[in-house]
Amino acid sequence: MSLRTWLLLAVIVAAAALRFTAIGEAPPGLYTDEAANGNDALHALETGDWQWFYPANNGREGLFINLQAIALGVTGEREPWVLRVVSAIAGTLAIPGMYVLGSAVWNRRAGLLAAALLAGSFWHVHFSRVGFRAILAVLVAVWAFGLLLEGLRKIRNGGRFGRALVIAGGALAGLGLHTYIGFRAMAVPLLVTGAVAIWSARTKGEGARLFRTLVLAAAAALAVASPMLWYFGAHPGSFSGRASDVSILSGEQPGLTLAKNVALEVGMLVWRGDGNWRHNYPPAAALPLLLVPFFAYGAWSVTSRTWRTRGRELGDAAVLALFVAALLPAALSAEGMPHALRGILLVIPVVLATAFGLLRTWYRIEERGWSVAGAALAACVVVYATWHTAARYPAYATRYETRDEFTSHHVEVGRALRERDRGRDAYVIVRETDVLVGGIPTSAQTVMFMTGTGTPGAQQRERIFYVTDPNLVPEGAAAYDAR
Repeated sequence: MSLRTWLLLAVIVAAAALRFTAIGEAPPGLYTDEAANGNDALHALETGDWQWFYPANNGREGLFINLQAIALGVTGEREPWVLRVVSAIAGTLAIPGMYVLGSAVWNRRAGLLAAALLAGSFWHVHFSRVGFRAILAVLVAVWAFGLLLEGLRKIRNGGRFGRALVIAGGALAGLGLHTYIGFRAMAVPLLVTGAVAIWSARTKGEGARLFRTLVLAAAAALAVASPMLWYFGAHPGSFSGRASDVSILSGEQPGLTLAKNVALEVGMLVWRGDGNWRHNYPPAAALPLLLVPFFAYGAWSVTSRTWRTRGRELGDAAVLALFVAALLPAALSAEGMPHALRGILLVIPVVLATAFGLLRTWYRIEERGWSVAGAALAACVVVYATWHTAARYPAYATRYETRDEFTSHHVEVGRALRERDRGRDAYVIVRETDVLVGGIPTSAQTVMFMTGTGTPGAQQRERIFYVTDPNLVPEGAAAYDAR
């Protein structure tokens, strides 16, 4: 194998170590939304009622939850790590996808740098360690764009399997609709990529042939997405769901709010990050300070090259369109800004731009005859970014704020309930919330998952009941406080 292959394998191993090590304890606990996914997964596993879309808890696409159900069935365990291992697998598999994407956009050296930077990104590592479905959107997006752009490159250069790769990229784009609501914004860069490719091929007299290939890719996307499209057609309210509740369009001065949100989301990358402890180690920015100059250089280079070529450089145009589109899910929401979770797809163009900035710096050093120095600089930057995450994540996981946000106390209550005396009823006191699942506040979801009492029948069988008022606990029953 070549040195580049060995380096890529080392990057993938390092990525897996960052994502799987102590996944059940860091972060500690199990947040309500993670547990709600787990309860739906348990229900699907026990009843065989697998769904394309799970409407409870503001509605969630079903692919991630169904994969979690498989993990629960394989392991036979009801612990936080089982739900999160799906995220860790998705996060690790995104690394070779980023290599393919970076190689297709620029070259293999850029692909290796992009894969390494994604492997060590605190942003991506964190969401690979929690049971949120958004990480699946990143996996699908990097492979969809990577295969699409690599296929278009092969078609342009007369390589083999170009059409097959483009169609496979289209099929993965359709799969994206099954992952996370934010993936819908990817329609914009997909259309831009197709349009630029056709325009470039048209000047060589190959536009019609490429158009037919892209039509096949679009058909593949529609075929894979059709179950979700059918579901949304039958349940139109589920299409927007939670997004409509937090949209800036429902407030005053949406234009001003949009501009402010864009500034906050871009600022999250380099200055002040997401303040939510479930999403970030506040107030750290998404990029370590040492990477900011390379990101700025890469972003400027991509933008200026796109401007000079009037968008005819396919890779640059795709990255720029991807950046703008990935801003939309967060920028169009009216709460919690900046938002690292809603903006998770931004990690793709941000890592690509940073890798490109580092690559161009490396080339400039090589031009001066210092090839070893250029390679050493790139290696040092990658090692620093990885060390930055590896050193900070244990500290983040042990903070009180992290334990509180991930409701670690509820996991402890759930474990205590599993070990209790089954001879009497147990009542769990939970706090009231605006969202109810099965008539019970969502704050009960974590205890429900840990005890397997997500349905009324299971609650009767296990003799575990949920109340919001301590006065409702009958005399002689065991009471557990999960407020």
